[in-house]
Amino acid sequence: MAQAITSTHFNGHSMVGALERVMVCSPRTAGWNRLEHAANWEALGFRHVPDFAQAQAQHEALWRELKSAGAEILEIPSAPDLSLDAVYGYTEAVVRYTPGTKSTRRMALPVARARS
Repeated sequence: MAQAITSTHFNGHSMVGALERVMVCSPRTAGWNRLEHAANWEALGFRHVPDFAQAQAQHEALWRELKSAGAEILEIPSAPDLSLDAVYGYTEAVVRYTPGTKSTRRMALPVARARS
């Protein structure tokens, strides 16, 4: 699937520029498929037990979309200290926009809302 990360440089200075390279972490890599790891879901602010099969399928669909858009995809390597939320690259806010209206911002996770 994606190549492993070694010492590649990333530029995260724009949230609107062309996406050339993206780093991803699959639910499998983050341990969603390991019961002892997934048992930590409540402490991380998840609203229910993670559904590994659904999340992995969604990750694979996202991966295909990124690839078809021409982005270079790098996979975060598995590590024992990865949290379940390692799959989320930017969880601080969910921005909702509907044409003709103003955008609204809401912290995505309860843990993040507590920091705001």
